Amino acid sequence: MKNKIVTRMILALAAVLTMGSLAGCGNQKAEGNQSGESQATESQTVEVTSDPGANSAGNTSSVKRIMISDIDPDQYVKLGDYQSLRVERTEVTVPEDEIKASMWKEYVDGFPEELGVKDRAGALGDAVNIDYVGKKDGVAFDGGTATGYNLTLGSGNFIAGFEDGLVGVMSGETVDLNLVFPLGYQNVSLAGEAVVFTVKVNYVIPAEMMDEAAAKLGIDGVTNVSEFRQHVYDDLYEYYLQRNAEDYENAIYNAFMELCEFKDLPETYLENVKARIEEYLTSSAAQYGMDADTFVSYAYGTDLATFIDYYAKDAAKQNIALYLVAVKEGLIPEDEKLKETALEYATSYGFSDVDSYFQALGATMEEFREDYAVSEAYDLLLEIAGQ
Repeated sequence: MKNKIVTRMILALAAVLTMGSLAGCGNQKAEGNQSGESQATESQTVEVTSDPGANSAGNTSSVKRIMISDIDPDQYVKLGDYQSLRVERTEVTVPEDEIKASMWKEYVDGFPEELGVKDRAGALGDAVNIDYVGKKDGVAFDGGTATGYNLTLGSGNFIAGFEDGLVGVMSGETVDLNLVFPLGYQNVSLAGEAVVFTVKVNYVIPAEMMDEAAAKLGIDGVTNVSEFRQHVYDDLYEYYLQRNAEDYENAIYNAFMELCEFKDLPETYLENVKARIEEYLTSSAAQYGMDADTFVSYAYGTDLATFIDYYAKDAAKQNIALYLVAVKEGLIPEDEKLKETALEYATSYGFSDVDSYFQALGATMEEFREDYAVSEAYDLLLEIAGQ
């Protein structure tokens, strides 16, 4: 329960991020600039957190919060029959193609050099360990040089002609690949330009996995390919189990919101939510050395203004509806219970008392009461829907 409250505290945005509308949208791949690659092979991840323990010092909000109770929420939301809410949970499955792809990547990344095959050429489906230098007009360009790089032939990770040009090349052989970067390449200085890649094939990693290689990947309990597959499956299953749980909560949230009828919310309240969302995003972006616009672009694939305009209304509706459930179900905590819970939070994050904890959060006890009630209401919906 405690983690749910932490992730939903202080800003309406935090509730949106964890309870439905944006689940699964928080990570976007940022394009890399490896000049020999046709697309990014690495990703930049931006994670938004509302956990006060992650950045507690100096986090006082400058935006005075308008409480839900201050706007007479009954005027704006009519709750549906949430007691009849039922959502069936889907079975957790791991796609076979993802198991194979994850196995191959981990296998190739950790393949022991001493087992590399040096008496034959690479074929489609094999990986080859290569050294390469890319030159434009005879001069090596940034990002076009690597040593000991494991490349799967046929993966499409490198620009057209690179991988095809290595099919049939013997281990130990060096070839020159005369290629042209695509016009839309992300490095504009190379887009559409003719280059020469000088590539040496050091050894081949056969497409058929070997027990001996699997045993040398450094994974506890893995001595052969079968055990390696189980290891990969187990990791993926945990991921899909978590995603399944998130999808299930999203489905419950969406079903609940569809039961509710909403009127236009007060403009002052909406503007207040927008201001707190912007402040929250600005603070989160600063943790990554970004401005809010850049942060939102990476994390959500849109611009700051669009993000705030769209999700402020959703966040406001969500919190108001859940708050009314809390009122109806008697989930608004009394002072004694609230103080006990607040102290539990304060001590768990290393604060000696509740006052210093709330000062670091930029929150008040009444805001904490409201967030606690909203979180309790959400937990109640999960319980009802799962009956």
